[in-house]
Amino acid sequence: MAVMSKSAKSSAWLPRVVDLLLYILIAIAVIASVFAYAVYQAKAGQHARLPLKWMAFGGLTLVVFGYTLRDYRGFWGRRPFWVAVGVSLLVHLALGLVVLRQFDKVPLVLLAMAASMEAVLLGNAISAVLRRWPGDAHVDASDR
Repeated sequence: MAVMSKSAKSSAWLPRVVDLLLYILIAIAVIASVFAYAVYQAKAGQHARLPLKWMAFGGLTLVVFGYTLRDYRGFWGRRPFWVAVGVSLLVHLALGLVVLRQFDKVPLVLLAMAASMEAVLLGNAISAVLRRWPGDAHVDASDR
């Protein structure tokens, strides 16, 4: 059994605390955004009609790209990774904007199915870019 030094044990919890603080800050930002939107609608005299399709699209964008970023954390220091993520995000946002503007309402189940397929495509696209970028090491599913 490996024995950890006292300094290694004390520093092992630091990344988890930082992650927890980031999650708390993100939650506060989301709550503040919803509150600010509600205040804006109240001052503008608008009905309490939320743009649900856009909120769902934003949430699913965060889920798809958030999990992808987490899965590929080992590649954060490599430029090809960020190029692939950036291009994918631009394509995602452009297509989402064009498609969602065509509909008044979009069932959440359809957005969720599209997000599932997109997550698979995104992972495959990033892996392909990382495999083919000149000078970079081979990427397997086990590397993620």
